[in-house]
Amino acid sequence: MRAVRRILAIVGAVALVVGLLAGVADRQLLDTSRFVTHADRVRQDPAVARHLAEALSDALIEEQPDLVAVRPLLEGTLQGVVRSPAFRPLFRTAVAPLHQALTGQAPPTLVLRLADLGAVLLAVVRPVLPDEAVERLPTDLEVRLARLGSGDPSRMTVSGLRTVRVLSWLGPLVSLLCFAGVVALARGRRSSVLGGVGMTIAASGVALALLGVVVSFLAARIVPDTLTGSLVAAGWRQLAGPLRDTALIAAGAGYLLAVASRRPVLAGLVSGLGAGAGAWRGWLATVRWADLPVRARLSVASAATIVGVLLVLEPSAMLTVLAIIAGAVIGLHGAVALARIAGGAITTWAHAHGAVMPGRGAQAGGPPRFGVVAAATLALALLVGLVVWNSGGSTAAGSLRTADPTACNGSPQLCGRRYDQVSFPATHNSMAAADQPGWFLAEQPNGLLDQLDAGIRGFLIDTWYGQATERPGVVANTEDHQAAALAEAEREWGADVVASVLRLRQAARLVPEGPTSAYLCHALCVLGSTAWEPLMAQIRTWLDSHPREVITFILQDEVSPATTARVFADAGLLPEVYTPSGDGAWPTLEQMIDSGHRIVVMAENQGGGERYPWLLPAFEEVQDTPFNARRVGDFSCRLNRGPATAPLFLVNHWLNRPLRVSASREANSDAVLGARLDTCRQERGMLPNFVAVDNYDQGDLLGQVRRLNGL
Repeated sequence: MRAVRRILAIVGAVALVVGLLAGVADRQLLDTSRFVTHADRVRQDPAVARHLAEALSDALIEEQPDLVAVRPLLEGTLQGVVRSPAFRPLFRTAVAPLHQALTGQAPPTLVLRLADLGAVLLAVVRPVLPDEAVERLPTDLEVRLARLGSGDPSRMTVSGLRTVRVLSWLGPLVSLLCFAGVVALARGRRSSVLGGVGMTIAASGVALALLGVVVSFLAARIVPDTLTGSLVAAGWRQLAGPLRDTALIAAGAGYLLAVASRRPVLAGLVSGLGAGAGAWRGWLATVRWADLPVRARLSVASAATIVGVLLVLEPSAMLTVLAIIAGAVIGLHGAVALARIAGGAITTWAHAHGAVMPGRGAQAGGPPRFGVVAAATLALALLVGLVVWNSGGSTAAGSLRTADPTACNGSPQLCGRRYDQVSFPATHNSMAAADQPGWFLAEQPNGLLDQLDAGIRGFLIDTWYGQATERPGVVANTEDHQAAALAEAEREWGADVVASVLRLRQAARLVPEGPTSAYLCHALCVLGSTAWEPLMAQIRTWLDSHPREVITFILQDEVSPATTARVFADAGLLPEVYTPSGDGAWPTLEQMIDSGHRIVVMAENQGGGERYPWLLPAFEEVQDTPFNARRVGDFSCRLNRGPATAPLFLVNHWLNRPLRVSASREANSDAVLGARLDTCRQERGMLPNFVAVDNYDQGDLLGQVRRLNGL
């Protein structure tokens, strides 16, 4: 019987380790969103960037041998481009479909391979090469480089993916069954055996964490200095942290189980932190090294040797592991001590009130039974939660992973349509959001990031210069813009409403001070403001995670084009803005996504001119409808701003009333919004490209836009 228990314990430990490894792989590697994030960090590794630059240089020189004369310049420039933040959108856009093809989520024809990246990089490198080198480049080099990557990708087999995903939950399940069998076969010694099972689980987790440290050491020192080697080393560094955390959580659950079983070795510690330390020292004083079994001495000596060697070889990683283990042990024993104190108090109260017969509430000198059960339940919950967390990684919600990789703005049917043949749901005064701090007179329920998640793809925002005031968190327009801002607010809301809000805000006499920055404000910044550049940086992150989306900003710009350009540059968005071609034709959504230029920016007051050609003059590109309706009957489809020949059509659809939510519920209803869109489409002979509303969550804006797009 003992031999059977030993075999079951070994199988259980192995199954647990395999299951934990598979769970980490499932969550970190088979999930597209996390894989792309890890790959983007790997891209920035110096060794990876160097080898990538060398590989790309080889490809370029093979196409044009004369480039060998400027190879150092070529490699240095390519290395800088590969690591730069500006390369992030292109890289992530390429890696996402690559991962989906490798994991069987998309057809292989979607893969943008290394040579395709090289072709795009070459276009970036051209301006920095010497004139004589540029002259040697054939004009079709980009095309021929892209052709180098046209072979079939090496795909993981579907059966292999299924194996990893199945093992992520099957391994822990087998482990649980094996350990349950060990306890069941113990009969009268189940408490002691349960403690042994806990220590086996803890030892398995610690061993897996130490294995991670060993692999980190080998990856840093033994892996060859090649592109493949650098990718392996940098990739492992991305996995080392999640693997360590998973292993140590499992170890903590096992240790808690051992503590709950009151193994003799741990009896002193269970009694509490203070008394436990003394009892532990007393137990050590009664045990001599020579009296321990050979197997125990061998285990302790081997563990000490391994830990000592790893502390020398990988001190930082080992100190992290040991610190986590020490913190977990201290915390667990503190929790056990608290449970004992609480259990003792409950038992005493129960005896005093006759709720428990004397001698039945707890074992003498031991913790109350409910404390043991609670600790064992917590240990099991930790293990089960860990398994669910890891094995659910590839099926959890995530836009990159669940989005159709053949879709553009949510539908494959839109990919082949030109930008001016698509209707986009949009929000008016997008930044004036009720869930953002400090916003009065809000016109949307939540901020731009939530709007993006909901499906909004067009944003009408107002940009102003603002300064901090003596009131923390309150921004005011700069002095030269205050009069214009006040006048605009009074025109839209009425002088009485604005005066009332200013009194509530206690902001009528706030003085702007400090440096001037660009803010999103609905006229008066004291009624609500959002720092522009940090928000745009968050939008860049969102776009990185949603590579198949095209979005548009229409700015009511009270800041200069230079300021707008600086905000987009500092936020890392400039590489993704769209610049029109010379023929005036709009590209398809697929072309915009493939090129990486999927942000359209238009300014109502000042276009970017020749200096910023991507900052389009809004009302040369757009014609719109009036926007001063107060009742549904005031809605009109007549031409307001922009020439009748402008290629894009904006329908301004909101009611200028103080109670905006109820007004939006009426305006955005299918009966009102749908009828108006049909009328405007017929009267103007154009598809409404932007349907801008207040409180987009009222009514069915998204449904009406889908209808316009024929979806």
